[in-house]
Amino acid sequence: MIPLRSMQVLLLATAPAALGDWRLDLLREEGIGTGNESLEKALAGSRIETPALEKHYRQLGSESFPDRVRAQQAFLSAGPDALDWLRKQPADESPEVRFRVQEIENQLRFPAIGSRDRMIRHAAASLLEAPESPATGGIFYEWFGQSQEDLGKPYRSFQFEVPEGMTGEVARGELRFSGERDGDDDQRLILRSAEWPGMERFPDQFSISAKIGGTEGGAAAWHVGITIGKVRALYHPGYAGGGFRFEQIGTTRELTRNQGMGFTPSTDELQRMLVKVRRLGDGDAELSVTIDQPDCQAFESTVRAPAEMIGPIDEVSLDRSGRTGGDARFDDFTIEFDAR
Repeated sequence: MIPLRSMQVLLLATAPAALGDWRLDLLREEGIGTGNESLEKALAGSRIETPALEKHYRQLGSESFPDRVRAQQAFLSAGPDALDWLRKQPADESPEVRFRVQEIENQLRFPAIGSRDRMIRHAAASLLEAPESPATGGIFYEWFGQSQEDLGKPYRSFQFEVPEGMTGEVARGELRFSGERDGDDDQRLILRSAEWPGMERFPDQFSISAKIGGTEGGAAAWHVGITIGKVRALYHPGYAGGGFRFEQIGTTRELTRNQGMGFTPSTDELQRMLVKVRRLGDGDAELSVTIDQPDCQAFESTVRAPAEMIGPIDEVSLDRSGRTGGDARFDDFTIEFDAR
C-alpha cells in the first residue's frame, strides 16, 4: 500500500500536463505552439529520413567546414536512431569522416546532452500521443532555464535539500551549489518519483545523464555526484585522477574504493556523466557509470548495489558534498526510461 503522503503527491503528479510540464515550457521557450497543428508542424520539420542521413554522411567529408559542422549537428539532432544507422556503415577512407563519426558516437553515448533538438522532438511527439501523461513519454529533461536565487523553496519539479547557511542558485542556465561555506552536509537537488514520473518508485531500468563538474579550489576536500536511491556515484573536480567511487549517502559507507578515472576532471569545463540503472531480481541494483570530457578516454565503472544499501529508488539527485572547495555546477539533467 502507498503511504497517504505518497498517495497525495502521486495524485498531484497525475494532474494534466499543463501543470509544471517541462515539455510545454521547452516548446514555449522555443516559440513553438502547443496545439496539435503546431506540434505536427514541428515534428514534420525535424524528421530525418535515410536519404537525408546519406546526404549528411557525404557532407561529413566536405571541403567546406560549415558544411561538415552542419552535417555533424544533423546526426546529433537525429539522436540514437542516427547512431544505429552510422554503425551499419563501412569505415570511410577519409580521416575527417572517421573523426567526425567518432565524435558523433561519443556524444550520442549521452543522447540527452547537447541535443536540445531531440528533446524538442520528443516533447512534440509525446504531447500529441499522451498530453496528460505524468511520465511525459518516458523522458524528463531539465535545462535550468528558469533562474532562482532562493534555494529554500522548490525548483519546478525538484526539492532542494540545502542545510542552513549553505547557498546556491539557478542562474545563467545552470545549477550551482556554492563552496567555501559553513557546515559539512550535502547540498542536493532532489527529484522524487512521486513528482515524476508519478510512481511510487522509478522503473526497474532507466538512465540519468547530466553535465556536471566544479570550479577550482580544495581538490579532494569535496565532491560532486549523482545519487540513485541512497547510493551516490561521485568524483572530485580538479583532483588528479578524479577519485571516483560509489558510496551510500548519510552513512558514507563505501561500495568501492577511490578509482583513478584516467584523467583529471577539469575545473574549466563540465564533464558528461551517464548512470544506467538496472534493478535485479533479488532487489539489488546494477549501476553503470560513464564519465567523459573532451580529448580524454571515457571512464567507466559498474557496481552491484545491495538492496539494503540503495533502498527503493524513489528519488534521484544532483549533489555536492564537502565544506571547503569550489562551486558545484550542473546542467542538462535528464532521465530516460529503457535506455539503450
